[in-house]
Amino acid sequence: MASGTVTLEAALWGVPTIIVYKVSPINYWIAKRLIKVPYIGLVNWVAGKKIVSELIQDQANPEALAAEARRLLSDDDRRAALLEELARVRQKIGGPGASQRVARIALEMING
Repeated sequence: MASGTVTLEAALWGVPTIIVYKVSPINYWIAKRLIKVPYIGLVNWVAGKKIVSELIQDQANPEALAAEARRLLSDDDRRAALLEELARVRQKIGGPGASQRVARIALEMING
């Protein structure tokens, strides 16, 4: 999946996820220099650490995606740890007003 709100939706449903993001080389080059964020996926922002794998640009290739999918499907410990982290994200997001809480988390991360 891409890096936006769909990653948060997957977290709410407890669905193990792999973030895949690839844009044109020039757009990536520009964004990399203008935007300084620790993670590309919102679910990782909310978690405060990388819990969902992010395959970005050259890493976003069929071989890497297949390897990561195999890892999630075959490594019970990895999948269980990810599900625990997704549950923590769900708790952090909470009920009504979640979009405001996520926006606040994002602003805090951007501003340092």
